[in-house]
Amino acid sequence: MKIISYNVNGIRGFIDTAAYFTAFGNGTQTVCNSTLLSYLKPVNQPFYMGAWLPGVLDGYIQEILVYDNILTLAQYQQVEGYLAQKWGFVGSLAAGQPSLTLPVGAPATGIGKQDLSFYPRAATFSPTSITGLQLWMDGSDSSSMTFSSGSNISQWRDKSGLGNHATATGSPVLTGNSINAYPAIVTSSGQYFTGPTSVTGTVVTVFAVAKTTRTLPNSGADQRLVSLANGANVDYGRADGVIALFNQASSSSITTWRLASVAGTGITTNAAFQVVCKYDGTNGFIWKDGTSGGSSASSGTFGVTKYGIGNQANPTSENWIGSIGEVLIYNVALTDTQRQLVEGYLAWKWGLQASLPADHPYKSAAP
Repeated sequence: MKIISYNVNGIRGFIDTAAYFTAFGNGTQTVCNSTLLSYLKPVNQPFYMGAWLPGVLDGYIQEILVYDNILTLAQYQQVEGYLAQKWGFVGSLAAGQPSLTLPVGAPATGIGKQDLSFYPRAATFSPTSITGLQLWMDGSDSSSMTFSSGSNISQWRDKSGLGNHATATGSPVLTGNSINAYPAIVTSSGQYFTGPTSVTGTVVTVFAVAKTTRTLPNSGADQRLVSLANGANVDYGRADGVIALFNQASSSSITTWRLASVAGTGITTNAAFQVVCKYDGTNGFIWKDGTSGGSSASSGTFGVTKYGIGNQANPTSENWIGSIGEVLIYNVALTDTQRQLVEGYLAWKWGLQASLPADHPYKSAAP
């Protein structure tokens, strides 16, 4: 019998047969016993949760699943993947765990008497539930992409319902384990997306999940993460467009810039983050991982007709070098409550909840 101490939070489970007993913790085998067992008759046997004789669990129970047949290892790993994605433990599973390559939303059915379905983490919230969504690009959803070959993307489709689909240049690559063990889109020099959108009022809110692999401070060109422009015009120095989110040359910050630099906050090479900028008609703001990065005055009327992801809307050499997980654009200035709702959704979807501040309303659970 092999026993390994595994007293950490996460996913616990076992496969119990007459011939063997095997237990797992966060995808790692912790106990294996091949001694033949004799079962008690399954009649009126008690079922315990959170206690066993004098021992009582001092902690939390989030979900329990019991099957009436023997799962194969592959089936057990499917269940692990479902629980990891649902409860934010993907980062605790071993690299290469097979179920982590399943796209969110893919069904895995027919195990025992139960019908197991994979569904989006943060399942009770969708970005479309907030009015004003103009663009929703989801790097975890391979069904929203067209591939030219292999994992090389030629089109990335908008999930807002408005059809503001993006055309890829340079074949960005959908890559597994890219952001906290989740698949995301990797862009490098010459790889980016452009497409149409409309923001014509005085307000806008833009979210993104990303990481950069470039050494910081950035010794090269600016890195555009999200760019909004009016026609053939540049996205800076004008009130009708905005560098919604970028890493400026010589800096280690993610910044938003309109007529001038509005606000920015620090980022780290190879560290995933979520970031949001907001323009409310009077000021511009930025938050990273739920924490304010500052604000300053910014006014005027937007005339946005196009966007760029990973480059300027009218492309230059200012590519984002790294990974892009998700981009959301609203043509409204979200309230703090709405912003935090989206932050909670993105944090739990992309394994970033530990980066939220302690007083964030979705620090402990997804919205």
